[in-house]
Amino acid sequence: MNDLDSRATYDAVDSARMAERLSGLPQQCREAYQNASALALLVDYQNIRHIILAGMGGSAISSSITQAIYGSAARVPITVWRDYGLPAFAQGADILVIVSSKSGDTEEALSAYDEAKKRRCKVMGVTTGGQLGRLAQSSGVPLFTFTFEHTPREAIGWLTLPLIAVLGRLGVIPDPAQDVAEAISVMAAANERIGIDSPAVRNPAKRLGGQVMDRQPIIYGAGILTPVARRWKAVLNENAKLLASWDELPELNHNTVIGYDRAEAVWQKSIVIQLRCAHDHPRVSRRYDDEDIC
Repeated sequence: MNDLDSRATYDAVDSARMAERLSGLPQQCREAYQNASALALLVDYQNIRHIILAGMGGSAISSSITQAIYGSAARVPITVWRDYGLPAFAQGADILVIVSSKSGDTEEALSAYDEAKKRRCKVMGVTTGGQLGRLAQSSGVPLFTFTFEHTPREAIGWLTLPLIAVLGRLGVIPDPAQDVAEAISVMAAANERIGIDSPAVRNPAKRLGGQVMDRQPIIYGAGILTPVARRWKAVLNENAKLLASWDELPELNHNTVIGYDRAEAVWQKSIVIQLRCAHDHPRVSRRYDDEDIC
């Protein structure tokens, strides 16, 4: 068993120093929001009836998080698009397509950008540069650029907060400034509780890490935590090189649970992690509390 309170453990398995950069997430979010709040937007970008957030992987999860938090409060629909091209309804200048690609070279994202231009949609880019940056600059469309030399999954602040800032600037959602400030404060406090310098005896992240060892994690989320469950699955795949899966309530009660009785050998090597919050629907909370769900 690795000693999670020893710096030597992290030196051995985290040569890229990802843990240190994760502790900088509050500051990353603060800078991203401040910078995006100063982004110049074209006047006619106010007149839109639908927003499409296009991207893949680490860029797309930022879109899903934004949509989960603000979708129900937005004055126009918000669609997350993880694919080539665009949905058929995306036609004309009252559609805004925000294309996110950390590298700027993600082929699916570039396909969405090209299709948006062909269909005369309004377009915006979020990227560090690459082909997306060059296309946006040459077309004169709004472009949020940032500098970040590490992986997209570590740039979640740079990829999420510009979306929130822009939606707020356009009046699509209520002013998010107070929400952002509170979220940054909560993340900073969490650093003290779950960071690598917090001892395992009072660090829930380290204790959970010990429980996950030699098991297949299955992450459950609902409502605004649905994209968080998906995110947990992805970072377990990418960071821990671990096979993991995710599912969402209440949908899983209509299909996934049917397989519980015939998968005893699988469950013996699995661990279910429930992501819960005060915003869960009361009926969803009851499903979580049902011992038959896990």
